Amino acid sequence: MKKVLFVSYGGGHANIASLVYKELEKNFNYKLQVLALTVAGAVFKRNGIPYINLSEYLTLFHDKDLIIKYGEKLAEKHFNPNSGCSYEDTVAYFGFGYRELVEQYGAEEAEYIFADNGRTAFCPVSVMKTIIEYEKPDALVITCGVRSEKAAGLAANSLGIPVIRIADLPTFEENGCECVTCVMNEYAKKYAINNLNLNPKSVIITGQPVFENNLKVDSESIDKVYHQIKGNKFHKFILYLSQPGLVESDQIEKKILEISDRHQDWIFVIKLHPNQDLDENIYVTENVYKTKDIDLKALLYLCDVAITKDSTTGLEAVLIGKPLINILLSETRLDYSEYGISVKITDLEDLDKIICECVGSDSMTLKRLKNGQKNMRNHKNAAANIADVIRNEMIKNMK
Repeated sequence: MKKVLFVSYGGGHANIASLVYKELEKNFNYKLQVLALTVAGAVFKRNGIPYINLSEYLTLFHDKDLIIKYGEKLAEKHFNPNSGCSYEDTVAYFGFGYRELVEQYGAEEAEYIFADNGRTAFCPVSVMKTIIEYEKPDALVITCGVRSEKAAGLAANSLGIPVIRIADLPTFEENGCECVTCVMNEYAKKYAINNLNLNPKSVIITGQPVFENNLKVDSESIDKVYHQIKGNKFHKFILYLSQPGLVESDQIEKKILEISDRHQDWIFVIKLHPNQDLDENIYVTENVYKTKDIDLKALLYLCDVAITKDSTTGLEAVLIGKPLINILLSETRLDYSEYGISVKITDLEDLDKIICECVGSDSMTLKRLKNGQKNMRNHKNAAANIADVIRNEMIKNMK
């Protein structure tokens, strides 16, 4: 029986791995193993996917006590009991990563490197090689190009095991290992070839399964939310997708209140992230509704314009054909305007004007965004397509 090993960090990465896991489980007779890194375990558990934690591999290492010693020292400062990552796995993660830094650079230099870079300095290739040798997979699946996932890819390369990487966004970092990269669309493939110098034959357009899955919503949910926000009373619906930790959040919300006062026939919904605090859904004014737990998918389908900084939910809005405005008042990890799918605002005084352009059916701004949306379409049947890539890579490796 062929075996596929997934190595994944948390959040969207673990959700990608979960959907592909379920596709393989449904249609192929493979043995499937998941190594959940940091907070990924909570995601896999929620998705009903069995997994193993990094700490469970400690017995494979002759210097287990030293690894734990390193990890416990770093956990004193870095363990967060509210993160979803257990103390044992925090110790293992930091211990494995730091042990490899010491092996590569010596104790003194490792201390300086970690002080400057933190966990981003970790790339425990020898650790991952030991784990992969123990698991003996026929293929490795990763979803990003950093730290332990990168290390797993490099370790698999050294062992002659095919690596399949699933890119989570249209643009992504180079991971330094030989792999087949599954991307969401033609835009992402061109980016990989032109910006990362990847071999065109190694980049396959499969679609991104999380985006595809997230856009599935039933009409009952849409109707429920429509009535909840009293949508029948308003002509336009403007959705602001808030994010935790943004210093400019209060400033943006204040501006939304100003604009809402000038457009009484529009409903403005401020959708908070699950990690932000809000005791209950409230009407701030008659046409400004603030919520945390209302169905996000339904909000995306109902809105006329979506606004965010750099939340990946903004890309989901684009994928269902909604105009997107990204407010960049501070440094960002993701500028959707570079993809041609959003209007970038760096001055809040422009927000009202740009919203009006986005809801105007014949505006040049809207036409330009519609063209960008066509280029950014997610390829359909993503999980099944990726499963086929994994199967084909294992077949090729047998020859």
